[in-house]
Amino acid sequence: MSKKHMSIAMLLAGTLTLSGGYIYWIFHHGELANKPIWALMQSFSAKEEYTPPHTRGIEIEPLFVKNGITYKNKFYDLLGIPTKNVNFPYYWIITNIHIDNDISLPARVFTMADGDVFYLPCDYLDNLSSKEEIDSVVHEFLRKRCIQGG
Repeated sequence: MSKKHMSIAMLLAGTLTLSGGYIYWIFHHGELANKPIWALMQSFSAKEEYTPPHTRGIEIEPLFVKNGITYKNKFYDLLGIPTKNVNFPYYWIITNIHIDNDISLPARVFTMADGDVFYLPCDYLDNLSSKEEIDSVVHEFLRKRCIQGG
């Protein structure tokens, strides 16, 4: 094999290796890697008992659901936080993990909501944290947004 053919073969092998690595990275980082968890959260949040008309006319309180969703034999706890939006009454967040593989999410938490506004009393968060294991990133996210004296 000539030097020219050897160079082309090495260039092709390098290109294939880099392309394969990039494809692997796409499916193991970011939105695609977390798509099953997002889909399970969406399905959970759309359950009849958490949506109108079932929720109309009742006061929405924070709701902790232990092992609310399961994926690959891992259990994820969910916290439904009141939004005061009658059409989308809960802001859902997974409390026992955060996201390390998606730089497009600056907050690094799994949330499912119609907006960014929710109403979580700090006392509720403190009480929940004393009973359940809350991921430190998630706890900080909630702590910055909870309502004192609420």
